[in-house]
Amino acid sequence: MLIWEANESDNPLFSTIAVIDMGIRFEKASIEWCSSILDLFREKLAGKAGT
Repeated sequence: MLIWEANESDNPLFSTIAVIDMGIRFEKASIEWCSSILDLFREKLAGKAGT
């Protein structure tokens, strides 16, 4: 007799939480990237203003 054992990954709640967590990580990475790009632009503009 074959007994089916549920995996954590088969649970819809686990999948939902994993998707939300992935979205949060993506948003944090986007914010960090934008922040670094803005810092770069500020450095370039400050360099041009000083010359």
